[in-house]
Amino acid sequence: GCRADANDAAVILLPSNITLFTLDFSGSGLSEGEYVSLGWHE
Repeated sequence: GCRADANDAAVILLPSNITLFTLDFSGSGLSEGEYVSLGWHE
């Protein structure tokens, strides 16, 4: 999966003041490009 898969959980958890951190670290999912820059080039 990717971080976008957590959207359903966020809709339920955020109104209850539960923080949800989602991460697409591996460069898979909805990420584009060949490399993961961890935000360096964004």
